[in-house]
Amino acid sequence: MRTARSWQSVANILVFMNPPQHTRCRRLSDGPSLPRTVAASRSEIEGLADEAIAQVSGEMEFDFHQMVSRRIPGNTICHLMGIPTDDREMLLGLTDEISDAVSPSISDDALHRADQAAEALSTYIIDLADRRRVEPRDDLISALYRRRIRRGKAQLRRIRRNHTYADRGGH
Repeated sequence: MRTARSWQSVANILVFMNPPQHTRCRRLSDGPSLPRTVAASRSEIEGLADEAIAQVSGEMEFDFHQMVSRRIPGNTICHLMGIPTDDREMLLGLTDEISDAVSPSISDDALHRADQAAEALSTYIIDLADRRRVEPRDDLISALYRRRIRRGKAQLRRIRRNHTYADRGGH
């Protein structure tokens, strides 16, 4: 059994959870605010897709995953979460490093980089969540705080647990 920080991050994402933990965490991010947030962000989301496609337009060869399939869902989720535009590529890079931790043949060096990335991503999300608690916005991180505070349980742990899954766009 792996105990590396990166493996723990991957193991605690929504898609790997079983009920009732999965149901509780899913309920945090689903709710009345999500459809409204997505609908209000439609033009921005379409713009993210248009931007990714424009970057490869006219290219004869390119890495589809890196240039399109990684960017569109990753940037969309970052947008919905309220991740500043300037930070998104860095966060996608961190989640790429963390994703390497699921490889059964990961080298010690790659596992070390994945662990560092998991720690950096966790720190970033916690810091952003703290800023959203003080200055809420119309994003999912702020919505999670509002929902938890109404119940009297502001819990960063659940935000941190789901950040890897969200930042990867579900991959």
